[in-house]
Amino acid sequence: AQGDRLLASVSVDDFDIAELSPVPSLSADRICVEQSGARLAFCHDLYGDWARLQLLLNHQADLPDFLRTRRESPLWHRAVRLLGVHLLEREGGVDGWRAVLTSFGVDQPGAIHDLLLEAPIFTANSRPLLEAILPDLLANEGAPLRRMLGRFLMFATMPDLDKLALAKALKVDLSIARAQHRLPYWPYWLDMLRFIHAHRDQMVSVAPGEVARGIAMWL
Repeated sequence: AQGDRLLASVSVDDFDIAELSPVPSLSADRICVEQSGARLAFCHDLYGDWARLQLLLNHQADLPDFLRTRRESPLWHRAVRLLGVHLLEREGGVDGWRAVLTSFGVDQPGAIHDLLLEAPIFTANSRPLLEAILPDLLANEGAPLRRMLGRFLMFATMPDLDKLALAKALKVDLSIARAQHRLPYWPYWLDMLRFIHAHRDQMVSVAPGEVARGIAMWL
């Protein structure tokens, strides 16, 4: 599959006969599944994420242009985050990560910046990488740090099931309850808490609200 064919299930009519030759083996390995209406899809989102990551790597020289019409698509968001993880985990990867981040501009940060900023937290060894990008996080009076911590309180947490049950009993909007009442997903928190504590004076000075909310949630 090529290009935006990876965005969703696709019709077999979109492919040449030669391109369809791997389908039986891909189906047997449960990488792809044949759906009704002569359509193909990935069996798991991770396969699609990996395939989109390969496209991003192939377009590393012109990423802003390539993502111009894709940056708002949630299907591409995980791939962008994976790109950040891929870059950071390579030797000397912080420079590559920083180059990609700045290629999208610094005056008007958006979704791509956020995804790249949160990438270190999804790496296998996040603490050294967070330390390596500390100057980037503290730049512009800590604006990148505030953005990262704000998103951290959403993607590194999960809904409080007890509060959701209470909201359901009280007929409160579950989407609001799910957003307002969350608990830390602890595997992501340990390195982040150590990182915040090690640089607490700097972080409290530029992101007091985000730090306070995070610590209060953990406690």
